[in-house]
Amino acid sequence: MVIKLCSNALVGTKIAKVIDVKLKIESTIEKFGNDGERIIAFAFKVIDQIPDNLEASITQIESDLCFVGLASILDPPKEGVAESVNICQRAGVKVAMVTGDLLNTAVAIARMVNILGDEIPHNLDNVREYIRNSSRPMSNENDLAEQENGIDNGIEIQNNETEPLLRPNDSPVQNGTPNNNSENVRINMTNRRIFNEVNSIIIRGQDIDDLSEREWETILKSHIKFVFARTTPEQKLRIVTEFQKRGEIVAVTGDGVNDAPALKKGKINRI
Repeated sequence: MVIKLCSNALVGTKIAKVIDVKLKIESTIEKFGNDGERIIAFAFKVIDQIPDNLEASITQIESDLCFVGLASILDPPKEGVAESVNICQRAGVKVAMVTGDLLNTAVAIARMVNILGDEIPHNLDNVREYIRNSSRPMSNENDLAEQENGIDNGIEIQNNETEPLLRPNDSPVQNGTPNNNSENVRINMTNRRIFNEVNSIIIRGQDIDDLSEREWETILKSHIKFVFARTTPEQKLRIVTEFQKRGEIVAVTGDGVNDAPALKKGKINRI
């Protein structure tokens, strides 16, 4: 982001420290983003001469800049996109927006085209909390054997679907005493029911590279509406690959060079 490269800012005809106006800049960016507008930041730096090796000096040149201002661009969705999304969703097709836009801008546009509704979507923190709350410490060798056979933390995996599993030794009372395993399963099932009340999720590109297999599984199998924001071409390709690893037939649309790797990877693609 340009503001991170700036030490000063032009305020009227005077130069101020960028830290003194940073909150105002960030609030303006947030407002533009919430309105679904794309944002361009401007900054400058006066240098005595252009270095002979410009490429090697680019990091030095792009530092201690003076912030000038912001411009916003409204690029509304094409006519018919919202209805197309509705048709896909009614047919049971999962719809994902994968964009390089800022998160606020991406969410605003996703609401315009009905990928998201008025609900508050999940984010990565919700996914990680769900996984933590679903975890049950293994107390004996049987737990370990069950996990190796596909039964993990009170959840049985069959045919790529996850369903709550209540096993015989998980009855609420055994031999006249409370069964802790039963309490774990009850908590897991309640946690799962609450988590499944929301079927949409937003993920930032900066988090994609660090996602574990279980986090990918929870993100892609527990939701049907997705917004991936601030993504790179490599991350767009990774998203398509992760869907395909889980047996999904992926159709990809795109209109730029940044979309090319993901377009090529998709089973169906349209430019």
